Amino acid sequence: SKYTSSIFNPHLAQMVYSAYCPSNARIYDAFGGGGTRGFIATMMEHNYLGVEIRKEEVDRILKKQEETGYKFDIICADSQFYEIEENTYDFSFSCPPYYDLEIYSKLEGDMSNAQTYAEFLQMLKCSLKITYKGLKSGSLCIWVVGNFRPNKGKGELTHFNGDLVRLGLDIGFKLH
Repeated sequence: SKYTSSIFNPHLAQMVYSAYCPSNARIYDAFGGGGTRGFIATMMEHNYLGVEIRKEEVDRILKKQEETGYKFDIICADSQFYEIEENTYDFSFSCPPYYDLEIYSKLEGDMSNAQTYAEFLQMLKCSLKITYKGLKSGSLCIWVVGNFRPNKGKGELTHFNGDLVRLGLDIGFKLH
């Protein structure tokens, strides 16, 4: 495929769930991606729901579920608009796209296709708002991000960490 398919570190997922996630938690992931966080959550006896915009990725995850026997909910939808039940989830753990650093598809709504970084942040804010709405009071939300260089790594360093913190604070998240 000409598009990127990143692999999330399973050891990091296990460490985060072990350190921060309550037992038998209901977990929401706005960017289900390759399914790693879902498989690890299921192995650790959590109830995971991931949202992924790419149907071929969802189909690949469903096939992997059949092969492994580890089942969890993975929905093919745009996390900017996918409505989740309010005050339902105990924990949220995700890893959003990094603007144009990796292009995942040409689908409308795929944040890696945003024309500008400002547009990307607005799209991301929509997903964060839905995540916030779905979390129970006092729940933790962890999004794995880092600073990056846009334009396929050739642009100026972008302070993505700080931008995501500002978006979260605007929505109502509190830093822990």
